[in-house]
Amino acid sequence: MIVTKAQLAKIILKAKFGSAYTPPTGAGTYTDVPIGSFSADWIQGLVDLSIIEGCEANKFCPNEAVTIDSLATLLLAADISQ
Repeated sequence: MIVTKAQLAKIILKAKFGSAYTPPTGAGTYTDVPIGSFSADWIQGLVDLSIIEGCEANKFCPNEAVTIDSLATLLLAADISQ
């Protein structure tokens, strides 16, 4: 199974804040994550919490597959153990 960065954004925030959590509206930080897209708010939530960064200047690369190494790093950064 492949999980993208966009999908993982929602998974991490739900794990951290609970299944009823909804992030605030995204600000359009990245040119490849249009406001209103399914992942825009979730990605912005991770960025606002300094859990994840973009892949290059003004881009997030939402369809990039998450490697096991980067998953471990993101889970530690999210501190979902609380």
